Amino acid sequence: MFRLLFVIFFINSYLFSIVTIEPVEPNEKSGLSGEVDGSFKESSGNIERKDYSRGLKLQFDYKDNIAYAINNNIYAESEGQQIEDNSFIHFRHITKLDKLTAFEIYLQSEENKFLNLNLRELAGASLRFGFFRSEDLRLYFGAGAYASNEKYASIDGDNISENTNRGNIYLSYKQKIEEKMEAIATGYYQPAFKDSNDYYLLINGNINFFLTEKLALKLSFGAKEDTKPFESNKKSDSYYLLGIGYKF
Repeated sequence: MFRLLFVIFFINSYLFSIVTIEPVEPNEKSGLSGEVDGSFKESSGNIERKDYSRGLKLQFDYKDNIAYAINNNIYAESEGQQIEDNSFIHFRHITKLDKLTAFEIYLQSEENKFLNLNLRELAGASLRFGFFRSEDLRLYFGAGAYASNEKYASIDGDNISENTNRGNIYLSYKQKIEEKMEAIATGYYQPAFKDSNDYYLLINGNINFFLTEKLALKLSFGAKEDTKPFESNKKSDSYYLLGIGYKF
């Protein structure tokens, strides 16, 4: 098992897709599982461009608990110049309280060079309710809060630090559309407690087309609206990636 983990982390260093925070449920099974994703695109000729993405998820199930960690990276360059460079690490622990309710705690760290974000760190907790579950469809509602610290590099070269407490309300969706196709998406509303006009709206997800039981072609997508962005940053961002994912 340790040899397998070493190989997976080695591959993750050179494959460059996005692992989505999808709704998962604790069960009676115990053990380690995971997923590694990657995508690569290169253009030459009139346009010289390279795009990479990579994602890794490790999950450990034990009794009525789940602990998992996600690492995502996106990098792009055009004409030899970097045009995108961001990374994301997320850790979450889920404890099942009853048949429909779970308690979550999470830590997250991210950086995005081209949004002047040197570092964003946050810690939070929430209650999650499974309000619809069938064999092919699951819907969840979550509500909680988190505290964050954001460090930015301003245009004049100063380093600016912002501490913010935000609410975190989300809806998660997972559906088996066909025998070899599933869709996963989560939408978030994250208002600042001190200013209701300062909030994030986010959505991210995957559409997975399974080639085998463990190997899938993945369309990853995401969008974010920041009503009060830092300095000259735009309010809206979005992305989509086509890549390969492997579960183990």
